[in-house]
Amino acid sequence: MSFLPEQSTLEPSGGVPPNAVYIRLTNDAVDSILAGDGKGVRLSLGPRMELKVGDRAFSTSSVAEACPIDLYTRKGGAATSQFANIGSVTHRITVQKSMDSGALASSLKSQTRSLAREKEANKATLLDASSKQQQQQSKPGSPAPAASTNKHRTLQISASRPLSSQALSSGPNRVVHLLALGPTTSQTIASRTNLPQADVDAILDQYAHRGNEDGVFVLADNRYKELRVWDWRHYSADERRRVIADSTAAFDRLALPPDHPARKNLIDPKLRKQQSSGATPKASPQPSPKPSTPTTTTTTTTTNSGNGGAVKRPGAILKTGTNKKTSSKPSTLVPDSTKQSPVRNAKPPAATTSSPSSSGTGATKRKTSPSDAASAASTTPPTKKQRSTVDEDLFELARKFRQAYGEYAKLYNRMSSSAERKKSKADVQKLLSMHRELQSWKNKLWSIAPSSSKSLV
Repeated sequence: MSFLPEQSTLEPSGGVPPNAVYIRLTNDAVDSILAGDGKGVRLSLGPRMELKVGDRAFSTSSVAEACPIDLYTRKGGAATSQFANIGSVTHRITVQKSMDSGALASSLKSQTRSLAREKEANKATLLDASSKQQQQQSKPGSPAPAASTNKHRTLQISASRPLSSQALSSGPNRVVHLLALGPTTSQTIASRTNLPQADVDAILDQYAHRGNEDGVFVLADNRYKELRVWDWRHYSADERRRVIADSTAAFDRLALPPDHPARKNLIDPKLRKQQSSGATPKASPQPSPKPSTPTTTTTTTTTNSGNGGAVKRPGAILKTGTNKKTSSKPSTLVPDSTKQSPVRNAKPPAATTSSPSSSGTGATKRKTSPSDAASAASTTPPTKKQRSTVDEDLFELARKFRQAYGEYAKLYNRMSSSAERKKSKADVQKLLSMHRELQSWKNKLWSIAPSSSKSLV
């Protein structure tokens, strides 16, 4: 079948042109038709359309033409330009491949042969690789294994270990930390990491999955736990904040508990160190009063000895009554509370003995003042150190909270409209992760403030 020339004369048929079909034959159907010299060819139309060639039947499928195709034949010789209409093509019929036992057997044999060839080729490759390794290991003067192993074997060994046990400069760590910034292609990763494309593909098969777009890979949710966000120095501040937000969203999808180690690794190491150091001053005030307890007893005994001196002296009857009252106070305070400082224990006798002017009063002051100075000197440095540590913690945490809250407020105002929320789901996830992070910081500020106020009093 060919197209009509540009200059031709078309003559209509005498009556209604018969319907014609366009049949697409398979090799088996053509061989059967040629074997029968074109005889015995029938096309049965009905619910089950078949093409019969002799005793063989071929299944067919029919599709109607979008527009009829007119068929013409040349009238006269090859030099004439007159054509007569002989029919109109209304359907296109395709003969399906015959699925008889012979065809099935031949296809199965061909598939079996191809599988056997592939198996033999793979088996030969594995045997060659193992024999080379055995020869290298059997040599007495063979070099180090790291120098003799190929790239693919090194990649498989490193990929089987967790990323935390590998150096940050290793191939898997570089690929994973780059992939944590967002979906990207394997070609981009290979160009930015200077790794072979085969190694990049092997790493992506283990740590990533394909995204919605073709050729784009996304880091798997369970692989965010192996990121070392604060150790990776190639992140900017915005990139690190974005990676932390994506990691938090991935942990939420995995339903990890709030105290999971992976969530704690997302906190700034400075804040983690401050939290651990902020918990130690709570236990430090307990041993500090222990060395001051003998000083308290010494002060009371000194006061008692002063009291005894005042009793022996003549004309000191009023002083004796006063000293009895003052000496009874330290005796009741010492066993009740060991946390009371010696300065407070020494103040009541100093206040009572200062009113009368006598030699006993001066002696009491001179004896108690060295212990007061020593106790004050022993308790003052821990209080100042504790106050400075707590102030630095609160200031650093409050500064980070204020800086992050400004960005959170801008994003919240922008996402207030429903159109923006539908447009960017990634920003909604970022807003939720920032909300959780700010909530945790606020709880830390509230938990640190009461303990600091107690220790500073």
